[in-house]
Order: sequence, then C-alpha cells, then structure tokens
Amino acid sequence: MSQIAHEATIVDIKQDIATLEIVKTEACNSCAIKNLCQQKKTLQAKLDNRQSYKIGQTVNVYIAEKQAVTAIFFAYILPLILVLFVLFSVLYFADSELLAAIIALIVFPLYYFGLYCFGKKLQNVLEVRIGQP
Repeated sequence: MSQIAHEATIVDIKQDIATLEIVKTEACNSCAIKNLCQQKKTLQAKLDNRQSYKIGQTVNVYIAEKQAVTAIFFAYILPLILVLFVLFSVLYFADSELLAAIIALIVFPLYYFGLYCFGKKLQNVLEVRIGQP
C-alpha cells in the first residue's frame, strides 16, 4: 500500500498524543497555490512509544493514500454533492431560486458542524503514523 509522507516537527506531547507541525519544503515555495495553504499546518497523531519522541524532534508523518482520499471525500466532495442535491431538490419542489440558495448555503455549516462533532470517530478511521526521518 502506498503512503504519503511529510516531514514534521513535534511541538507538544500530551499522554500518548503528539501535536505535529508540518515542515514546509522547497517545493512549497515554487507551488502555484502556496498562498492558499495555511502558514502552519498542525495535526495530531497517536504515539506508540512515547519515550522515543521529544518536543522539537523532526519526524516523518505517514498516511495511506486510501485514507487521504477518504479525508478528501469527507472534507470536499461529500459536502459539494450534498449542497447540490439540496439546491436542486428545493428548486424542484419550491420553485424559488432565492429559497433554494439560502437553504443550500445553510447546509455547509450544518455539515461541517456534524463533521466536527463526529471528528473523534473519523480519527479512528484516518490513522496518522509517525516514523523516524
């Protein structure tokens, strides 16, 4: 199974969870959409052996490509499909473009709030692993 790897720095360790900051590479500087990225990308990963990691240490972060595609699906594709479905459904039944647009736009915050609420369950599905560089 192929994996996506990034270099990261450990910025905090609490119990068996490490908070990591993704290290920007030279490729980021030449990227056409570098301004759209966040300045600091942080994520959390479960540690298998807490004693072997220290704050400030550089590590590699791995995620399986299949899991990355799953994350993209939940973050971008599913909400788009949901909004389009709601938009066209309301247009079909209510015949009001303004009402359809308002209801479709309300779907976004509701969806992302639900995603936030079920985030703990998704963390079990989307496993981030840490390894030595």
